[in-house]
Amino acid sequence: MLRCITNDLCGECKPCELNSKGNSLTRIEINMSDKNGIFDLRNAIAKMDSGFSFGSKHRTIICDEVQGLTASAQRAWLKDLEEPFKSNILSCHWLLVTSEPEKLDKAIVSRCQKIHLEYPTEEQLVKRLVYIAGKEGLSVTSDMQPLFIDLARSNGGQVRAAITSLELVLPLLLDGDDPNSLISLVKQMAA
Repeated sequence: MLRCITNDLCGECKPCELNSKGNSLTRIEINMSDKNGIFDLRNAIAKMDSGFSFGSKHRTIICDEVQGLTASAQRAWLKDLEEPFKSNILSCHWLLVTSEPEKLDKAIVSRCQKIHLEYPTEEQLVKRLVYIAGKEGLSVTSDMQPLFIDLARSNGGQVRAAITSLELVLPLLLDGDDPNSLISLVKQMAA
């Protein structure tokens, strides 16, 4: 991720703009469920290795659903993980995200620092959803609380799914719809 010029995540400078659009050449995200071969990885590495990056010599590659890589791709990937970049990049950080670590090659796993992430509590997720709704201009009232609780519960604690559900009901709330009438809509979306 490119560092904000103001060190305050202003959202206006060029690095913040690139980060928010996912166009940062110092950070690349790859969904391995879509791209499961070594050539996809090497293309991402080549793109990052040759890109202009506002003077940053540090790179981060986020590989989501890394268990989707084929066994042969995992073995070939070891070389890329261990060898330095050809250009003047000082460091590259690989974030391997998986819900099935047992499917990863043991040689890759042995070279990783493991961080086990937990789902947020219902209270934490409700608080986050209320915060997001507030940032979007909704004045959250106490009669909306059951809707936010239901948004958190109906998505099984999954943050991304809960935010997606919030994005669907938020325009209705901003238009003044009754929050209690939207609870059944939330339950239908989760079903």
